[in-house]
Amino acid sequence: MTYRLKVLMACFLALALVATLCFSCAEEEEEKVTIVIGHLTDLTGVAAPALIPISKAFDANVEYFNEENIIPGVELKIVRWNSMYDIARAIPGFDWLRDQGATIIYTEMPEMAEPLIPFAKRDKTPVICHPGTVVLAEALGWAFCLNPTSSAQMRGVMKYIADQWDYEGMGRKPKIGTAGWSTPYGNEVKLGAEYCLDHPDKFDYVGSYMAPAGVVSWAGEVEKLKNCDYIVLTTPGALQPATFAAEFQAKGYTAKFIGLDSLMAFWDFLLDNVGGEALDEALIGQYMPLWVFDNWVVDHLKDLAYRYYPDEADTLIYSNNAWLGGGAGTYFILECLREAIEEVGPENFDGEAFYNTAVDFRPDWEGFPEIGWGPTERLASRWQMIYEYSYEAGDFALVTGWVEVIEE
Repeated sequence: MTYRLKVLMACFLALALVATLCFSCAEEEEEKVTIVIGHLTDLTGVAAPALIPISKAFDANVEYFNEENIIPGVELKIVRWNSMYDIARAIPGFDWLRDQGATIIYTEMPEMAEPLIPFAKRDKTPVICHPGTVVLAEALGWAFCLNPTSSAQMRGVMKYIADQWDYEGMGRKPKIGTAGWSTPYGNEVKLGAEYCLDHPDKFDYVGSYMAPAGVVSWAGEVEKLKNCDYIVLTTPGALQPATFAAEFQAKGYTAKFIGLDSLMAFWDFLLDNVGGEALDEALIGQYMPLWVFDNWVVDHLKDLAYRYYPDEADTLIYSNNAWLGGGAGTYFILECLREAIEEVGPENFDGEAFYNTAVDFRPDWEGFPEIGWGPTERLASRWQMIYEYSYEAGDFALVTGWVEVIEE
């Protein structure tokens, strides 16, 4: 055999090997199972300013799981339904997402999750909601919550106020009231604020003033609450807290505002429309850490922001809690999904497999108190941290560590 022929044969064998390897890679890629996650969100309604960044965080987590092959043999895919913050679109959205192949559905809105309770069970399609409500928790069905109930969180914030209040120096109890829209989420927060009524020795509760969703004029409510020390803004969406706070400020009143994760999700909107001075010393109860908390979850989500959205990373991370809270929550969901797939295999995964894993899912997250779901537990967390906004610093400060929320 001549030298030239040997070279040609060697080249031929090398090409054949490369072709075999490429075919094997392609075949391996083709063998991946696509698992679809439904996202029932709001992209154009009143909640969109907060939920669009959460959608981006969800996308980044899924992209990270796919690129890093966190779940071998699986390609994750999100399909998204825009509810436009219209409760009437919850059930059509659920049906559409299932028609697109979704085996589980995530929503940030109890307003969307609560109507889906019977349909989730009927179709064996778990629904995971970000904020917790008593209705979702007590159903003990196929709906799971990431947060504690908002009422339990708000009771915890009320207790913090009572613990910090200088009763002797002030010579009186703190005056507290509530304003917001009468929605499932808003009423849940109101319920928590009415913890004050159960402790009349600690609080002077002025009242709860709830308006129909969509109201943006608060003249009557502002006058009733003008002498409060603290006002709970129940939130759902950006318009309610911003319009109330702006009207309250315009009258020259000076109460401090209180909110939970959902109020923090619209913080940049509030700053733009009300100003930081009016929000000075506002208290926020958070079930997931803000950027001022040194934690691996915060570090991971910061990395994802710079990796997938480098031009807007700082805005996503530091303008509100949507990126960090939404990112932490969806990462939690994907971890549960990963465990469920590992238990049954990608080809056998369905909504029932997720449910079977979820009802006994308790991950060990460093730096967190115990979190997870259980056979009779649909709230992943019963803890929160409380933050206070400083106008002078232009930032939040952590004023508690992890504190347990207060159930009824």
